[in-house]
Amino acid sequence: AGYRGEPLLPHGSAYRVAVFGDSFIDAFYTPLEQSFCERLEDEIAERIGRACEVVNCGVAGYGPDQSLLRMRRELGALRPGLVVFAIFTGNDFGDLERNKIFQVDPEGRLVRRY
Repeated sequence: AGYRGEPLLPHGSAYRVAVFGDSFIDAFYTPLEQSFCERLEDEIAERIGRACEVVNCGVAGYGPDQSLLRMRRELGALRPGLVVFAIFTGNDFGDLERNKIFQVDPEGRLVRRY
């Protein structure tokens, strides 16, 4: 389905969490079992006492604006019980300035520019 990790489980067979973000979430160069999403999955499963599936929706090179667009497209199909939206302060605010996908209108609402 285009996510890093195992194929998605059938919906409802595990508590599903979707994690959106950039390369820090994608973690391509990190062994899968050491990645944030896999460690989060283990931690949540242990705490809730049942199967958990954390879907790694990270994309290297994405800014928060691009992650937001992806999240809007995919949440309906994923139907997670929890969404984590990760922002890396080291470069994500620069991505917003460079991409300029959204702006804030005079009423303070986030609107898409294109």
